[in-house]
Amino acid sequence: MKKSIIILIAVLAFISCNSTSARQSDPARERFTVDLNSAQIPIGEIEAQFLRSFVGLRRDTINVIYFPQEDAVCLQYQGELSTTYRQFWSWEGRSAFIRALEQYKQDFDARTISSNNSRTRAVYGSTEGFLTWQSFSFSVRASSNIDLEMGYQFRDRMPYFTVSQREGNFIDVNAESRNRTSPVINMYFTRAQADELAAFFDPVFLRELTMPESVPRNINEVDVDRY
Repeated sequence: MKKSIIILIAVLAFISCNSTSARQSDPARERFTVDLNSAQIPIGEIEAQFLRSFVGLRRDTINVIYFPQEDAVCLQYQGELSTTYRQFWSWEGRSAFIRALEQYKQDFDARTISSNNSRTRAVYGSTEGFLTWQSFSFSVRASSNIDLEMGYQFRDRMPYFTVSQREGNFIDVNAESRNRTSPVINMYFTRAQADELAAFFDPVFLRELTMPESVPRNINEVDVDRY
């Protein structure tokens, strides 16, 4: 089992490196975006910790949704001031997450992570994501490409695997007053919580979601040779 995981990570790393090179060599490449009106498949829920004003670190629920048309996984959660965030991960981003988490777990077991190092927010790399955010149903729904940084941080002397959602800038060409900037938000995962998200990012699992269900066979049906 462990050997299979290592092989999978190596394959993901090889493909991701080639995809990154292609992206860097093609500045006209279309940015990663998602249409919220596309078909959606609810996957389930996970939990993570967020920093909340006047409360500190608090555990909250994240809804996980798959958008098969764009091959994007959405993490939907509530921020402060009743803001709904939809954070989208592409195939490349999900592969980067799986590799980053595996490296973090190795460093955790080897006890090489340190609370004395404050520059660990993106120690395991970053990827491009897509974000939408909206405070109320009647307010503008903003969207932007963002950087998602993967690393670790200590809170209350305890280590967490982290995803840092960097700020996004929404520019409304029709009304400057509707321009928006999203705040930086950190997600704090225990290893078990991050493993649950990695399971939802598994390409085999996502592919099975879009496969047609097989027609169940009647167990009382008689076998015959057609003649």
